[in-house]
Amino acid sequence: MVSLNFYKPEDFSELDFDLNEIQSQYSALPKLALERIEERNQNDDFFAYPVTVLDGEHIVGFFVLDFGGDKFEFTANPESVLLRSLSITLNFKVKELV
Repeated sequence: MVSLNFYKPEDFSELDFDLNEIQSQYSALPKLALERIEERNQNDDFFAYPVTVLDGEHIVGFFVLDFGGDKFEFTANPESVLLRSLSITLNFKVKELV
């Protein structure tokens, strides 16, 4: 079963995966996304939340929910959120639904 959890530092080792050519055009690796969040936090910009994607107990993906001001480049809606750095490990196999 696929589930979502907020990122914890102990998750980092399972997020050390590569992106294929297509993914790398549109997404940052989790390590880079986490570095960017840390940089933003040093500027008191605490509006980005990293999330891990799990298949059972195994981390298979990552993304960031970004509530910062960048969203206004795309919308005027103050309730909106950006989904950033979405990546799924190449080792993840979708199971057939029964």
